Amino acid sequence: MDFRIKKLMEWFNFKNKDSQTTYTSSVPEDEVQDFQDTQNFGLKNHLEYLTTYFSFLISDYGFQVKTRRYFSREFWTTYTNLTIDIKIMYESGSELPWVYIEKCDKHDKYLIVPEFSDKLKFIITNKKQRIEPMMTRFLNNNYDYSELEKDYLEIGQFEHRDYMAEAALTIKDILENKTYEINAL
Repeated sequence: MDFRIKKLMEWFNFKNKDSQTTYTSSVPEDEVQDFQDTQNFGLKNHLEYLTTYFSFLISDYGFQVKTRRYFSREFWTTYTNLTIDIKIMYESGSELPWVYIEKCDKHDKYLIVPEFSDKLKFIITNKKQRIEPMMTRFLNNNYDYSELEKDYLEIGQFEHRDYMAEAALTIKDILENKTYEINAL
């Protein structure tokens, strides 16, 4: 497994994920779905943050939305400019979104956006320290989601917002100043 993916999985506290798992989806890869009517508070926020912070990819850099859909339990958004894809995966009630850049149609090398931002690393570390005990209780209490929901309402939604804002700024910096890293993908 690629070192950067392992690092990302470590940051987001995913364990025992070294084996490749294949998922099938009934939704075609290039389909963009509309989730504006969702009742999921975390997903509503996520959609708002995508619009607020990532619309510059479309207006300033010529990207287009390639995918916006559920894949298993994960909500994926992919922006593409036909050379690179910027992928954002969010799972409501879980950790912060994964944000990374890869070459179109190549899935073996990634630029993991938090590696380029101390602020993103700080947000991830704080979230992990706070939520790790809650996740343990969640798994040990028959998946009682109430504590995680309360945390998201009181703290997590603001971390989510700050994380997405910083991720957008970091992506802009990567696009403008890290062409070597992008070309090395």
